Amino acid sequence: MDVLKTRVQGLREQLVKLQLEKDRADARLKALLEKEADGTIETLPEVIRALEADTQLRALRNAVLNLETEQANFERQFGPNHPNVRLLDTSLKSIKDKIAEREGELTRRAIRLLKSIREAGMARVTARLLRLQQNFNEVNSILLDYGIEASQAAPRRTAPKARRIAPVPRPVPRRRKARSRPWTQPSSPGVDDF
Repeated sequence: MDVLKTRVQGLREQLVKLQLEKDRADARLKALLEKEADGTIETLPEVIRALEADTQLRALRNAVLNLETEQANFERQFGPNHPNVRLLDTSLKSIKDKIAEREGELTRRAIRLLKSIREAGMARVTARLLRLQQNFNEVNSILLDYGIEASQAAPRRTAPKARRIAPVPRPVPRRRKARSRPWTQPSSPGVDDF
């Protein structure tokens, strides 16, 4: 009986821990959905990392910087109405549109991935919680068959407090007698060594 009582208590503790884990997973999923509804999901670190890691997006941003530098040089040399300046202006607009399109695509992809990860985590925790609840109910049923309620199960056992052990004094090392060695001149670079 004591084994079953202890098992019920252990299962109860696991249920509490899993319920807290489920609540945290639920809160993370709700926070994600709220950010999506607010339109502030682009500020999530996962989305920002996805944008920074994309090589195509980096190449487009570098192209914008190069074209902006080139455009500023042409404007200084030829003026703002020169055909090359106008051509660079349309190229810049086209590349900036591609950047916006790519950022939108990467953001949508990151959001889908985050949602699926959070939903899968929630489903995993919920499944574990249901299995544990079922196990708890089975053990509790056995206890009830013997006329013992789960509330009468063994109290939570904690490890006994560790006793403070006094440190063992270390022996003081004995001094060694100095050996007499013949004196030798220390080697140092001399004039002949160079």
